[in-house]
Amino acid sequence: MATPLRISPVRTELRGNGAVSDHARCWRHNEESGFLDPVWPSDPPDNSAVLEVARAYLPSNYDADIDKMSISHGAFHRLYHIPERDSSRSYLMRLAIPVEPFYKTESEVATMTYLREQTSIPIPAVVAWSSNAANSVLGFEWILMETVDGVTLESVWDRMEFEDKKTLTKAIASHMSQFLNLRFTLLGNIYFADKWNEVSYPLYSSSRSSQPALSPREPDVDIGKNGKFVIGRMVSTEFFRDKRALLCTDRGPYETAKELAVTKVKLLGQRIRHLSHMPGTDYYCEVDEELYQRKTEVLQVFDKLEQVPAQIFSDSDGPEDLKVLWHADLSMLNILVDPTTFEVRGIVDWESVSIVPAWDVSDGIPRFLWGAEVEEPPPLGSLSEEDEARKVDIRNDWDLCRLRKAYTEIVGPIPDTTSVAENTLRHKIKLSSLLAIFEDLWTRTKYWLEDMDAEKEFVFVG
Repeated sequence: MATPLRISPVRTELRGNGAVSDHARCWRHNEESGFLDPVWPSDPPDNSAVLEVARAYLPSNYDADIDKMSISHGAFHRLYHIPERDSSRSYLMRLAIPVEPFYKTESEVATMTYLREQTSIPIPAVVAWSSNAANSVLGFEWILMETVDGVTLESVWDRMEFEDKKTLTKAIASHMSQFLNLRFTLLGNIYFADKWNEVSYPLYSSSRSSQPALSPREPDVDIGKNGKFVIGRMVSTEFFRDKRALLCTDRGPYETAKELAVTKVKLLGQRIRHLSHMPGTDYYCEVDEELYQRKTEVLQVFDKLEQVPAQIFSDSDGPEDLKVLWHADLSMLNILVDPTTFEVRGIVDWESVSIVPAWDVSDGIPRFLWGAEVEEPPPLGSLSEEDEARKVDIRNDWDLCRLRKAYTEIVGPIPDTTSVAENTLRHKIKLSSLLAIFEDLWTRTKYWLEDMDAEKEFVFVG
């Protein structure tokens, strides 16, 4: 299997006032949500500029049709579709908003390559990439990859019969079973080994000797300084969203779930102590303004929250802390299928796919199967047309319940918590969810901490 070609070996760092200012232009206040949304800091290149760069790495006989090039968008990307004239072949050039320079692109390419080598998951092959916007003719980091001949699952889901959906769900489960059975000794992201010293990969980790006890599968296959890949610093929206990319914190990799939890809490503390509450300033958003107005109370809540990891995490990992690679956005938009047979053709969007504790993977259920729990379906044939229309969502959720069962029968429980105290697992999951929503819903953390104090439910495990 061919290794993708890295075009720019030197990384770009967020240093100096100019770099910070450039990063701030990647975020814009959304007046509806009150948060910051990622935006392009300057105009992205046009089709001709993209094609000029891509041609250097496309097959020599590839006849690109610039007139049929199209553009689509993701949250952090702009995607240029490059079809071949008089052919069904095409390539994709994916440009990135520089919210996490170097690391996000490097990790995405390495993760895709690693999984193509270690599993049979249908992942597009990367041809070439540049993780240094400063050295790129296009002015942005980019990845050139083969495209998948298929359509998004979202575009066909509503016309699929239930049995087709079940067959597809089982196929996805088989792929994800390979994915989730990979074992690792560090929490973080996958990178190519030649960048080990730039992504903070430790030459020695005390956790490596203990990980096999949690699983019979050999951990860290082809990972290490003498392997093809390494595990390095974490790439996640929790770490690079808005000004987080600029804050000083240990970004991993981490040996234990406790280390990761402590870091997340400390990063949140820095974030709420460096609010952009003045309109017109870099990173301003309404959420920051509201936090600033109640800053004293917010910090009091945070000070209590900061004590929680030591109370619910052990210094060493338990079975619920098994380190697994997780695709947190396996949505219908990121699953590509045959429009007629509904066969899975590809799984895409591997940015920010990290190695995380097993308890933090939404029970191992992919996003396309999320829905409300329904104990039984509404009865058929006994409702008026108007009442039946109201039951559509319930019937859809009932079908999703059945599909989740089919999925779980193949993948199994993630993690195996038979020997884990219920309170321990519940508190870890709750802490993670509260950290994700603290900025706009910090009062939920306040009430949770009050409940914990009243009930004396904390389990001291250190």
